[in-house]
Amino acid sequence: MKITTKQLRRIIKEAQWGNFTGRAAPLDMPMRDSGPVPKDQLRKLADIFINDMGMTPEEVLQNSAFIEAGITDLAQLSEGKTRITKRQLRRIIREAITEAKDKPLQKLAKGVEERGTEGEFSKWCGEAGVTQACIDRAAKEGGKRAKQANPAVTFSKAKGGGPSLTYPKKKKK
Repeated sequence: MKITTKQLRRIIKEAQWGNFTGRAAPLDMPMRDSGPVPKDQLRKLADIFINDMGMTPEEVLQNSAFIEAGITDLAQLSEGKTRITKRQLRRIIREAITEAKDKPLQKLAKGVEERGTEGEFSKWCGEAGVTQACIDRAAKEGGKRAKQANPAVTFSKAKGGGPSLTYPKKKKK
């Protein structure tokens, strides 16, 4: 059986839109049920109904969306609010900032440990490894060793655990 492209397109359209006659597709699509309406959307709906449309809370609760969700009182839509002090908020923010700063360093330090890459600076420090005395000696020597000491200090802070190394401050002239 031979079929033209035009006939094939018409068959596909009929399969998509249902059997219909004529050249235009039906305008009304069947509604799909997407499940219950989330509480945040119900909260916005109630706000629109009351403030913009002038409905009473009782009229809002008679809406089908609220009935299906089992909302019998608008208080059920209120957000759960927690009161915290300024001190608690500062602590939460400080922890979040510290955590965000430390993660990349810890990831980098972990990668160095997993690869087993012992750098030139570690070898230069000797068998004791990178210690505060080694950092101080490198800073005093200057040049290449001083530049290598900076990442060593950063890694010691990222690893945590033992005492963190510090880079000596430059003396003002």
